[in-house]
Amino acid sequence: MFNILNKKSDIKKYIVKTEKDIISIPTTVGIGSEISILTTGEKYVLNSQRQWVKDEEEVIYEGGDLSDDIALEEIDYDGGLL
Repeated sequence: MFNILNKKSDIKKYIVKTEKDIISIPTTVGIGSEISILTTGEKYVLNSQRQWVKDEEEVIYEGGDLSDDIALEEIDYDGGLL
């Protein structure tokens, strides 16, 4: 586990190998602290109930082919040419 910290803030960023490692991360850090999972690329954020929850990021379309795995309602179009 790696702890990337900012001494001026309670918000911390952690990098762990697997989701199983999340249990070892304290919940006494600042709300909004993040955990990145090295093996999957997923990100977890500490919410106001002091629980690590998976961060559901929006997909931003920047052009190119669309995958069938991405639902159109999940895409934010930036107004550029299609």
